[in-house]
Amino acid sequence: MSEVSGKAVEVIWSLTPFRSDEFVDKWAPYAALAINYGAKGYLLTRQADDELIVKQYAFFENKADWDRYWNSEALCEGRASLMGHYVVPLLYTWQEVHAHGHVEAPGGEAAVAASADV
Repeated sequence: MSEVSGKAVEVIWSLTPFRSDEFVDKWAPYAALAINYGAKGYLLTRQADDELIVKQYAFFENKADWDRYWNSEALCEGRASLMGHYVVPLLYTWQEVHAHGHVEAPGGEAAVAASADV
């Protein structure tokens, strides 16, 4: 069994038609706020083949920090201001991260956070 290298929270936003661009533009700063609550990183993506699906990931070490972020006044106000842009109920799930990597700078070497036996 592979070792868990962290935890990620996944929120799948199902958007209402014709509001995808506006939602992504307005929600991006709220996604970034996760860093202020202890997240190691965050990611906001929109599906290329279905622009009504936006996925938000935040990498937290513990659920208490996620709860402080998700239930903060800023996030509650943000969700309320965008009501009508997404379908409710809005649910999140905890994910186990088994491997991830990224390139620090153009032309740089990949930083691998977890290795796999290949």
